[in-house]
Amino acid sequence: AYLRLFLEPKQELAEWDQVLKTRPMVGYSGSDATARAMALPDRFLKFPRYTRTFMLSKNHIWLRSELTGSFSQDRQKILQALYRGSFYFSMDLIGDPNGFAFYANFHKKDYLPGETLPEHDREPIVLIADLGRDIEIPHVITLIRDGVTVATSKGKELKYETRQPGSYRVMVHVTPSLPFPDSRKAFPWIYSNAIRYE
Repeated sequence: AYLRLFLEPKQELAEWDQVLKTRPMVGYSGSDATARAMALPDRFLKFPRYTRTFMLSKNHIWLRSELTGSFSQDRQKILQALYRGSFYFSMDLIGDPNGFAFYANFHKKDYLPGETLPEHDREPIVLIADLGRDIEIPHVITLIRDGVTVATSKGKELKYETRQPGSYRVMVHVTPSLPFPDSRKAFPWIYSNAIRYE
């Protein structure tokens, strides 16, 4: 039922890509919850429930080092990752995205989303998106540069070497089997923030 209500934000993604052509811009997942879908004469029917709505999508951060257990240090690490855009967001309702990674390798160093590669003489970079495991349902990993698809993969990993500058982000679509009348339908599952290559 929740998947049937979901509409892919195509216009918003196109606008995000336009901004990414000119400057960094971090994308976040959020829920607009009201839990007041149906009004009855003397009360509201609470659907969808807040707890369920907030479980539909989540932001998943990447950290360069483990959390320490120190509140102040861990808080700073998490806030910096969110500020930079070193995270991805996913429709967790569809499935557990843990293990997903997206990064650029340049001069034997890895760069995360939200980071900009240093100045260079147009040496190639390698962009890698990895699901972290094999998944059984049909899926497509899509690499997007400035709003244009440049590579796709139907496996667990996508690798792409390039010298072209731009902002690179990844989307993963899955095609689960749904009950009648939907049958098979593609849904966006994972969205990454962008890696900039100037």
